[in-house]
Amino acid sequence: MNIYSLLICGGIADVNHYDEFWNDTACMWELLQRKVEKNGLGVKDENIIVFYGNGVDFSDSEGNMTKYCYKRPLNRNIVKGSLREPVSGKLTEKLSGKLAGRLSQRLPERLPLLRRPLTDYAATSDNIERVLNSLSSTNDIDLLFIWTFGHGFRDENNSYLLLADGSKLYDYRLAELLENINCTTRIICMQQCFSGGFIDNLKKDGNRNTKNRNIILTSCSDFASAYPTNDNVEEDRENGVLYSHGEFNYHLYNALSSKKFNTEALIPGDHRKACEMMFEVYKYISDNDNIDEESTQYYDSENGYWNEGPELIDYLRSRWTFSWNGGNNEECGPIIEFSYPLTEMYRAAKNKQVYLSIEGKMVHNFNLNNSEYRVIIKNPDKFSLDGYFTADFDNKKITYTGKVYSRSSRPYCIGYEPEPTDKSYCESDKESHEWKIVVFNWF
Repeated sequence: MNIYSLLICGGIADVNHYDEFWNDTACMWELLQRKVEKNGLGVKDENIIVFYGNGVDFSDSEGNMTKYCYKRPLNRNIVKGSLREPVSGKLTEKLSGKLAGRLSQRLPERLPLLRRPLTDYAATSDNIERVLNSLSSTNDIDLLFIWTFGHGFRDENNSYLLLADGSKLYDYRLAELLENINCTTRIICMQQCFSGGFIDNLKKDGNRNTKNRNIILTSCSDFASAYPTNDNVEEDRENGVLYSHGEFNYHLYNALSSKKFNTEALIPGDHRKACEMMFEVYKYISDNDNIDEESTQYYDSENGYWNEGPELIDYLRSRWTFSWNGGNNEECGPIIEFSYPLTEMYRAAKNKQVYLSIEGKMVHNFNLNNSEYRVIIKNPDKFSLDGYFTADFDNKKITYTGKVYSRSSRPYCIGYEPEPTDKSYCESDKESHEWKIVVFNWF
């Protein structure tokens, strides 16, 4: 079974104390190259390519965080990034000083086997595209394992992974780059926020030489955030130092290292077996991930699309009411609320769904095809309305235009901005003022 793996972490542990970016990258590399009999995946190190941050292994300036500072052997059969100075920390192979000295005399050209850092390339668009394009000419890949981490975001209708150079690895672009790589099975695991948005693009897979080869596992849905570990049981401490991990990554690592996915049980070309084992990995993560805001997503070409657990949705709300003294609830008009789910925040402005509730009851959903709502509210001795709420998707606002029946010359309304079309107060028109009021804005 010939396995290739790409680890892509666009975040940098040194920035804003996100040490999990490095810790999880190092953990995944260590798990991949560890022998199967020691609960690893047994991937040849020369087949593991690590993209991390700015291309330099993390090294704590105070010298305390040494647990995940690995070195790795250098393989000359694959073109990788330029060699850098070694970092302090554990070696993948421990050799005595005497033996290391003898090796340096006998095999001077192979001495770099003991010195190469973990990182092959900086996590930039150019590096990722260059390596993925080069892999498209490799014909001996049975299983391709992709793992991503860093800061994820939504840009209108697409998810992306923010890379170290500020570029964005979009869901559709990653799908394009991967579809040209020939392999029987490809497993893609993603920790970053909004990672579920990659699934719809990746599962299409336009490679004509292969079909039904996808297994995709993400920490959250397309409109949700991902989080670090959150309880004492999941704490990782050594010598008084706390090492952070992503919640999803923590459980992914444990599932893979417990042989729920056993590479020795795979036969080249047996994609169904890979799906069976990765589905068990998914169930393990879903059962153990205790962060409500996350909702682990899973897709494989045998089982289809799975999502366990409800996704909690919060709303951005704006309450709007009329009053002639600004504070007495007894004299207020109807309570009108505009809101949209936080999941809509990153959706394109013209695809926004905005909800209208009156006195606690939802009465309308504004969208591009249904942008107006006729409102008639007659309430003696309080404010009454007779007009229209209209959503302007170009200018991202909702406006009330119409009459306001009141016993006041000018209603009090949060968000009211005088418009040139406002009618001025006059005694003869005291009970029938017409207004144009911006009642809700979104971004």
